[in-house]
Amino acid sequence: MKATIALLCIIALATATNVPPVKDFSLTDLEGEWFIDGTWKLEDGFFGNFTQLPNKLCPTALFSLLNRTAILLEVHYSDLTNMKGVTEFNTLIANDTDPAILSAGNGSLVVGYYSAQQRVAVLVAADESFAFVISRDSEFNNYEEINKFFAACDPAIPADQIIKANNTICEGPENAIYDFNVSALSGYYYVNGHYVVGKDPASCEIMYFSPSTEHKGLVNVTFIADDKVVGTDLFLPLPGRSGQWVPATTQDSLVFGFEDDQNGVWTWITGSEDEGFIISKEAKIGLVEFGIASEYFLASKMDVRHIHTVKNKCSLPSDMLEINA
Repeated sequence: MKATIALLCIIALATATNVPPVKDFSLTDLEGEWFIDGTWKLEDGFFGNFTQLPNKLCPTALFSLLNRTAILLEVHYSDLTNMKGVTEFNTLIANDTDPAILSAGNGSLVVGYYSAQQRVAVLVAADESFAFVISRDSEFNNYEEINKFFAACDPAIPADQIIKANNTICEGPENAIYDFNVSALSGYYYVNGHYVVGKDPASCEIMYFSPSTEHKGLVNVTFIADDKVVGTDLFLPLPGRSGQWVPATTQDSLVFGFEDDQNGVWTWITGSEDEGFIISKEAKIGLVEFGIASEYFLASKMDVRHIHTVKNKCSLPSDMLEINA
């Protein structure tokens, strides 16, 4: 039986470490949403060789209990190889005597490690062809016991073969625009409104957007304040959720929640929800337009007292000017 190999891994673990036994596992422990935090033999490379942009980006798992012995596994991720959002479904049937063994039509999964306290679990294919770590916490970093589990498998799985997901770059408000017109943003834009806590905005703030010539699909975004480059990075609009832009090297995404293509006004906030911007080609926009564009901040439960207007007594650079940051 294929399940036997994985079970030997579990037995070896139980005798070699103090990992909580999975014999007390219940299907209800899996119910709900999880981040897929790490994978083994499931990745097939990285987009543009950026190690925080695996080709299966921002993976999440949702388990829905169907009955006492069956649970539905729904996996979501952005497929960067084909540039599309993907949703996969699998119905898993728990073994009569051991609910930690889950059978599907195309094979079986074994819950080899589970910690209610750490809110983390490891699921291994019964033939040990792949494994993945799921966590309730997007910033889970305590892999000590999980590495012991993998080391106890036969053959052992080295810790450096586990591909860790950077789920923090996938975080952000749930009200991001799903069908965002990425191509509409190009060139220089004034920052009309700046949500920032504890400081005033600069007297002139400008954003620059340019498609990357080296990495197709990525967009260069540069923030200029009083003629100085404050920050720059390449961002990838997520396939299937193009209003969320994940960074190639830094740690904060851009989440667009308002777009007015007709009047050329956009609003986004950072994934950490501690900063936000209203931009347009005009140095000033009308009060009504500003109010409408600011509603995204309110919908994201941000304090209106920290929304500042920017004076912008300056001119936009030529759209032909290159940014060298």
